[in-house]
Amino acid sequence: MNGAKRIARRCSLLVAYTIAIGVAVAAGSGYAHAASVIPTRASVSRGSASSLPTTAQLAQEVQESVTTSVVAASPDSAGDPCNTAQRQENGKDVFGITLFWFKMQTSWCWDYRTVTSHTTRIYWGVTGPGAAVGWAFINHSPIHFHCYYAYGSTRNCSGNHEDATASFLNVVTRQVCLPFISEDENYRGQFFSSGHPC
Repeated sequence: MNGAKRIARRCSLLVAYTIAIGVAVAAGSGYAHAASVIPTRASVSRGSASSLPTTAQLAQEVQESVTTSVVAASPDSAGDPCNTAQRQENGKDVFGITLFWFKMQTSWCWDYRTVTSHTTRIYWGVTGPGAAVGWAFINHSPIHFHCYYAYGSTRNCSGNHEDATASFLNVVTRQVCLPFISEDENYRGQFFSSGHPC
Protein backbone atom coordinates (compact mmCIF):
# COMPACT_ATOMS: atom_id res chain seq x y z
CA MET A 1 0.00 0.00 0.00
CA ASN A 2 1.54 3.33 -0.98
CA GLY A 3 1.89 6.27 1.43
CA ALA A 4 -1.12 8.31 0.19
CA LYS A 5 -3.46 5.31 0.46
CA ARG A 6 -2.14 4.49 3.93
CA ILE A 7 -2.79 8.08 5.11
CA ALA A 8 -6.30 8.01 3.59
CA ARG A 9 -7.00 4.69 5.35
CA ARG A 10 -5.76 6.08 8.70
CA CYS A 11 -7.92 9.18 8.23
CA SER A 12 -11.02 7.09 7.44
CA LEU A 13 -10.32 4.87 10.46
CA LEU A 14 -9.98 7.96 12.66
CA VAL A 15 -13.35 9.25 11.40
CA ALA A 16 -14.96 5.83 11.96
CA TYR A 17 -13.47 5.63 15.46
CA THR A 18 -14.62 9.19 16.23
CA ILE A 19 -18.18 8.38 15.13
CA ALA A 20 -18.12 5.21 17.24
CA ILE A 21 -17.04 7.19 20.32
CA GLY A 22 -19.98 9.57 19.84
CA VAL A 23 -20.94 12.42 22.04
CA ALA A 24 -19.10 11.23 25.13
CA VAL A 25 -16.79 13.30 27.23
CA ALA A 26 -17.66 16.55 28.94
CA ALA A 27 -15.68 17.86 31.87
CA GLY A 28 -16.29 20.96 33.89
CA SER A 29 -17.28 22.58 37.13
CA GLY A 30 -20.46 20.58 37.40
CA TYR A 31 -21.70 21.75 34.02
CA ALA A 32 -21.97 19.45 31.00
CA HIS A 33 -21.76 22.05 28.24
CA ALA A 34 -19.33 20.27 25.91
CA ALA A 35 -20.72 20.48 22.41
CA SER A 36 -19.86 17.51 20.26
CA VAL A 37 -19.06 17.78 16.58
CA ILE A 38 -19.23 14.50 14.69
CA PRO A 39 -17.69 14.52 11.20
CA THR A 40 -19.91 13.42 8.36
CA ARG A 41 -18.92 11.47 5.26
CA ALA A 42 -19.00 14.76 3.35
CA SER A 43 -16.42 16.28 5.71
CA VAL A 44 -13.78 13.69 4.72
CA SER A 45 -11.94 14.48 1.50
CA ARG A 46 -12.06 11.78 -1.20
CA GLY A 47 -10.48 11.97 -4.59
CA SER A 48 -7.02 12.14 -6.05
CA ALA A 49 -3.87 11.67 -4.01
CA SER A 50 -3.31 15.43 -4.13
CA SER A 51 -6.57 16.06 -2.19
CA LEU A 52 -5.60 13.69 0.63
CA PRO A 53 -4.55 15.25 3.93
CA THR A 54 -0.82 15.58 4.45
CA THR A 55 0.95 13.97 7.38
CA ALA A 56 1.30 17.43 8.95
CA GLN A 57 -2.46 17.99 8.67
CA LEU A 58 -3.16 14.71 10.41
CA ALA A 59 -1.02 15.79 13.34
CA GLN A 60 -2.85 17.49 16.19
CA GLU A 61 -2.62 21.12 15.16
CA VAL A 62 -4.95 23.31 17.18
CA GLN A 63 -6.48 26.37 15.58
CA GLU A 64 -8.37 29.30 17.06
CA SER A 65 -12.12 29.76 17.17
CA VAL A 66 -13.65 32.44 19.39
CA THR A 67 -17.19 33.16 20.51
CA THR A 68 -18.03 36.39 22.39
CA SER A 69 -21.48 37.59 23.42
CA VAL A 70 -23.09 40.25 25.65
CA VAL A 71 -26.66 39.94 26.95
CA ALA A 72 -28.53 42.63 28.90
CA ALA A 73 -29.62 41.31 32.30
CA SER A 74 -32.34 42.53 34.67
CA PRO A 75 -31.43 45.53 36.87
CA ASP A 76 -30.15 44.74 40.37
CA SER A 77 -32.10 45.50 43.57
CA ALA A 78 -30.85 49.12 43.52
CA GLY A 79 -32.16 49.53 39.96
CA ASP A 80 -28.67 49.65 38.43
CA PRO A 81 -28.32 48.25 34.89
CA CYS A 82 -26.61 44.86 34.52
CA ASN A 83 -25.07 42.75 31.72
CA THR A 84 -23.79 39.23 31.26
CA ALA A 85 -20.97 38.63 28.78
CA GLN A 86 -18.79 35.69 27.88
CA ARG A 87 -15.86 34.65 25.77
CA GLN A 88 -15.17 31.11 24.64
CA GLU A 89 -11.95 29.79 23.12
CA ASN A 90 -12.29 26.61 21.05
CA GLY A 91 -9.38 24.35 20.19
CA LYS A 92 -10.06 22.93 16.71
CA ASP A 93 -8.18 20.57 14.44
CA VAL A 94 -7.17 21.38 10.86
CA PHE A 95 -10.56 20.09 9.66
CA GLY A 96 -12.44 22.62 11.82
CA ILE A 97 -13.68 20.04 14.34
CA THR A 98 -13.82 21.34 17.92
CA LEU A 99 -11.62 19.24 20.21
CA PHE A 100 -11.94 21.17 23.49
CA TRP A 101 -13.22 24.52 24.76
CA PHE A 102 -12.72 26.99 27.61
CA LYS A 103 -15.27 29.70 28.51
CA MET A 104 -15.36 32.64 30.93
CA GLN A 105 -18.71 34.26 31.76
CA THR A 106 -19.08 37.48 33.77
CA SER A 107 -22.18 39.22 35.09
CA TRP A 108 -21.84 42.78 36.39
CA CYS A 109 -23.91 45.82 37.36
CA TRP A 110 -22.90 49.47 37.34
CA ASP A 111 -24.22 52.87 38.44
CA TYR A 112 -22.32 55.01 35.88
CA ARG A 113 -19.68 55.74 38.55
CA THR A 114 -18.37 52.28 39.52
CA VAL A 115 -19.01 48.61 38.91
CA THR A 116 -21.41 47.83 41.78
CA SER A 117 -21.44 44.02 41.61
CA HIS A 118 -19.62 41.33 39.72
CA THR A 119 -19.56 37.52 39.31
CA THR A 120 -17.25 35.48 37.05
CA ARG A 121 -17.48 31.76 36.31
CA ILE A 122 -15.40 29.50 34.09
CA TYR A 123 -16.48 26.38 32.19
CA TRP A 124 -14.58 23.85 30.08
CA GLY A 125 -15.02 20.63 28.16
CA VAL A 126 -13.58 18.06 25.78
CA THR A 127 -15.78 16.96 22.88
CA GLY A 128 -16.27 13.37 21.74
CA PRO A 129 -13.94 13.85 18.75
CA GLY A 130 -11.37 15.51 21.03
CA ALA A 131 -11.44 12.59 23.48
CA ALA A 132 -11.18 10.13 20.58
CA VAL A 133 -7.86 11.63 19.46
CA GLY A 134 -6.47 11.89 23.00
CA TRP A 135 -7.41 15.32 24.42
CA ALA A 136 -8.08 15.57 28.17
CA PHE A 137 -8.75 18.46 30.55
CA ILE A 138 -6.03 18.73 33.23
CA ASN A 139 -6.84 21.80 35.38
CA HIS A 140 -7.32 25.58 35.40
CA SER A 141 -5.83 28.51 37.23
CA PRO A 142 -7.82 30.49 39.76
CA ILE A 143 -9.68 33.45 38.29
CA HIS A 144 -7.35 36.44 38.73
CA PHE A 145 -9.30 39.63 39.53
CA HIS A 146 -8.55 43.27 40.16
CA CYS A 147 -10.44 46.54 39.81
CA TYR A 148 -8.98 49.78 38.52
CA TYR A 149 -9.66 53.36 37.41
CA ALA A 150 -11.39 52.95 34.04
CA TYR A 151 -10.75 55.42 31.24
CA GLY A 152 -12.82 58.59 31.77
CA SER A 153 -13.48 57.93 35.46
CA THR A 154 -11.97 59.34 38.64
CA ARG A 155 -13.16 56.44 40.82
CA ASN A 156 -11.35 53.25 41.69
CA CYS A 157 -13.25 50.08 40.72
CA SER A 158 -14.89 51.83 37.79
CA GLY A 159 -13.32 49.00 35.78
CA ASN A 160 -12.90 45.30 36.52
CA HIS A 161 -10.44 42.80 35.06
CA GLU A 162 -10.48 38.98 35.22
CA ASP A 163 -8.32 36.36 33.54
CA ALA A 164 -7.77 32.60 33.76
CA THR A 165 -5.87 29.82 32.00
CA ALA A 166 -6.89 26.20 31.47
CA SER A 167 -4.68 23.23 30.69
CA PHE A 168 -5.50 20.51 28.14
CA LEU A 169 -3.18 17.61 27.27
CA ASN A 170 -3.19 15.31 24.28
CA VAL A 171 -2.21 12.01 25.90
CA VAL A 172 -1.25 10.53 22.50
CA THR A 173 0.99 13.30 21.09
CA ARG A 174 1.88 14.87 24.50
CA GLN A 175 0.91 18.30 23.11
CA VAL A 176 -0.18 20.74 25.83
CA CYS A 177 -2.57 23.62 25.15
CA LEU A 178 -3.06 26.46 27.63
CA PRO A 179 -6.12 28.44 26.52
CA PHE A 180 -6.22 31.90 28.10
CA ILE A 181 -9.12 34.37 28.48
CA SER A 182 -8.99 37.97 29.69
CA GLU A 183 -12.10 40.14 30.27
CA ASP A 184 -12.72 43.75 31.31
CA GLU A 185 -16.00 45.47 32.22
CA ASN A 186 -16.59 49.09 33.21
CA TYR A 187 -18.91 51.61 34.86
CA ARG A 188 -20.59 52.38 31.50
CA GLY A 189 -21.57 48.76 30.85
CA GLN A 190 -18.85 48.14 28.26
CA PHE A 191 -17.21 44.74 27.85
CA PHE A 192 -13.82 43.92 26.32
CA SER A 193 -12.15 40.52 25.96
CA SER A 194 -9.14 38.79 24.46
CA GLY A 195 -7.58 35.35 24.57
CA HIS A 196 -6.13 32.39 22.70
CA PRO A 197 -6.96 28.64 22.55
CA CYS A 198 -3.47 27.16 22.77
